[in-house]
Amino acid sequence: MVNKIRKTWIVVGLAVVATVLLGWRLIGGGGKVVVTPLSVVSVKPEPGAEGVSLNPEFQLIFNQEVTASELTVTVEPETKYEVVQVESKVVNFSPTLPLKPATKYEMTVKRGELVVKQWGFTTKKAQGDPTIFSEIEKFQEENYPWRGIIPHIEADFEIYYLGPKELKIFLKGETIGDSRAKALKWIIDQEGDPTTHKITYETK
Repeated sequence: MVNKIRKTWIVVGLAVVATVLLGWRLIGGGGKVVVTPLSVVSVKPEPGAEGVSLNPEFQLIFNQEVTASELTVTVEPETKYEVVQVESKVVNFSPTLPLKPATKYEMTVKRGELVVKQWGFTTKKAQGDPTIFSEIEKFQEENYPWRGIIPHIEADFEIYYLGPKELKIFLKGETIGDSRAKALKWIIDQEGDPTTHKITYETK
């Protein structure tokens, strides 16, 4: 009976020691909880990259889950951007306008005041680079598809581009409704679809 009691106490004692040692390891052995600092494990464009597109998609992959609100990303020269997607450890964002050609950009990622990552890259050259002209042509084709026929002026209306897929139509006829109908008919006759553009009307 005594031996059984001793064995039971030995088992309990070992369990207590094991629990203490495990807890000591989890808090780093020094009484402090070990916290893994936030870091960036991958970026796009890559550090030191050259010939980067003027319309790139930036990507940050972190070692732990993040939210866009806790991060500050700065781009120099100053560049406005919009966050495209935040998913777990990945953040994707794009500049709102094309970057400058043949320009070195510096990027900094911060959480609060802590700098998490800094790196740079250089954009494509503009002169003599056919890919640049291809990108510009693509941008114009997507956003100004009727640039070859607008501006257009007639007796009853005038049509101008205000911005990407945005038109300004001045109505000049005696009957505003007729002038508006004529302007829209003219667009349709050019094989255009007025519903694909934002249109602002103004009498003149």
